[in-house]
Amino acid sequence: MQIITEKVGKKPSLFAYPYGEANTEIIKKIKELGFEAGFSQHSGVFNDTSNPFYAPRFSINERYATEKRLKLILNATALPIKSISPSNPEVTADANPPIITVKLDDTDTHTHPISCFYNGDGKMTVTQEKSTITMSFNQPFAVGRTRINCTTPNGKGGYKWFGAQYVRY
Repeated sequence: MQIITEKVGKKPSLFAYPYGEANTEIIKKIKELGFEAGFSQHSGVFNDTSNPFYAPRFSINERYATEKRLKLILNATALPIKSISPSNPEVTADANPPIITVKLDDTDTHTHPISCFYNGDGKMTVTQEKSTITMSFNQPFAVGRTRINCTTPNGKGGYKWFGAQYVRY
């Protein structure tokens, strides 16, 4: 931190996790170092229910820089989340595959079913009961990053969007 502060001329307040990878231990350390927020690499819209130390960001690069994608991002709104379990983005061997439970903020109304997707191999089963979404997987997450996205139409020509990234070392 001292080297960055000396080179830049001021202490940075934002942190981008390399490859978006973090766990509760790393997030705690980033807070202790005085950062105000940390960004991962999962897609989603930041809002007042988002974790500022594991904030989503949409990729806009040579692979994801089409006009259609930009319109999708600009029309997206947050799918407000009350909680997610497990809260640690690191998947450990004893809890793989994980069962992921997302509790939606009760103040948000959902008139359409929510669709969830992931970039892993195998199948994901999604169940939704009122404001709770449960995702289970038929095989363990591979070593590396796994991203999950849940969306539902927002009634404004876009999607309410929630994303999460998990890492297995």
